[in-house]
Amino acid sequence: GPQHLLPASLERSPPTSSHGPIKMPAVLKRPAAAATAAAAKRQKKGQATKQMPIQPAKQAKAKEVMRPKRDPLLVKVATGLGQALDVPEAARFMLDDVLETSLGTFQEDRHPYQAKLVGVIEDTLGSVERRLQASLDGVQEEAKRTNEAKEAAASAVERSQAELEEQKSEVCKKKYNLAEIAAAFKAARNTVNEIKLGQEDAERDVKKKAGDRDQLESALTDYFRPLVVEGSASGDTTGEEKVDNLVRILKRFSLDESMMSALPTALLKEPSTRGPFDTMVLTQLEAEVNKRITECDAALAEAEPAKKERAANLEKAEADFAEAKAKQLASAGVFQEARAEEDRRQQALQEAKNEATKIGKEGKRLQAETLKCQRALSNFQEGP
Repeated sequence: GPQHLLPASLERSPPTSSHGPIKMPAVLKRPAAAATAAAAKRQKKGQATKQMPIQPAKQAKAKEVMRPKRDPLLVKVATGLGQALDVPEAARFMLDDVLETSLGTFQEDRHPYQAKLVGVIEDTLGSVERRLQASLDGVQEEAKRTNEAKEAAASAVERSQAELEEQKSEVCKKKYNLAEIAAAFKAARNTVNEIKLGQEDAERDVKKKAGDRDQLESALTDYFRPLVVEGSASGDTTGEEKVDNLVRILKRFSLDESMMSALPTALLKEPSTRGPFDTMVLTQLEAEVNKRITECDAALAEAEPAKKERAANLEKAEADFAEAKAKQLASAGVFQEARAEEDRRQQALQEAKNEATKIGKEGKRLQAETLKCQRALSNFQEGP
């Protein structure tokens, strides 16, 4: 109780100094009152007093020097009084000012007024202690309710977790079923795509073969054969242009490099000036170009039956794909419903965890607040 803060030693013996016990004056007066009484007495006797102005800084320093060091027990009492926040500040200051002249006086030597002040101090400290105890009791009661809520929240989390695991198992079954159907759907789609890609590749190949045949035929008809028959006179730029165009076309077909190197010289000569080597080069080139044209004709002839076969295969693959797509859509709908329920239960679990976390934080806060209140009460009872 507040008696822990009361300097009980002061009840048994008066304050002492190095010269022995300190005797308190029989009549207690405040320093200001004593100064006023002395001034009045001097005035009655006709003594003229001349007061010199005292600088605030010097006056504060004088008071600081004159004020004796407070007894440690009275310091504890003063600290306790400082916590009496329901008492007006002026009253707290008054009680603090009279500690030395009340509690600092030997009990049997106290004036009734001093004893009354001691009672007021004791009541004030008791009020502080009751307030601190009430705060501690309130926090402990709130902590108890929070612990109960914490247990309920933990049960809710456990229940939500079990419901979620059950739904996850159901979703897993639906997922495996959907995966099998999706695999069939993917295979059917890949088949359609492969057939379409085959058609596109075949069409590009046909167009390329037709273009190659036209270029090779044009190279023979427009450039090679006229040059073989007519040749090119010295300084004839038209013949040189034809040779350049022919070489540019034939280079696209990767013909023999040595033959291609000798071709311009042979073609630019007059037919009568060509030697056996020139004739051989021209003959081999024409034969090679005709061979390439024949290969293109064969490829174009084979392309038409293959095109019809690919069209039939595409029709069947598209029918299988449509059936697989319908199955996948149905299975996906079932899976999505199960997944939506899982999400709902996941959200419920998260909300339960959030609530449990919130309650846990509140519990920790109340635990810290309880320790704080306990320390405050203990410090008040035992002194700082």
